[in-house]
Amino acid sequence: MNEPLQANASLHRRSRSKENRKKNIVVVVALVAVLSGMGSLVYYAEPLYRLFCRVTGYGGTTGTAASAPSSATGQIVSVHFDT
Repeated sequence: MNEPLQANASLHRRSRSKENRKKNIVVVVALVAVLSGMGSLVYYAEPLYRLFCRVTGYGGTTGTAASAPSSATGQIVSVHFDT
């Protein structure tokens, strides 16, 4: 009498195992996709930033002066600190 119950339980375990494998494959595929996307963003960040600056005219890159300024502007700057 226990044999049909054991067979049924074994079949149920196998079907749950197949369901879990399918779910695990979905999770692994999603994680690989996310990691690939993040890696691509890291790899293309610098060219995309240059393209953004060129298209918008933002000019976010730092500039280098050819030489030091010849003189100061003569303006007085006052700095106040909140204490």
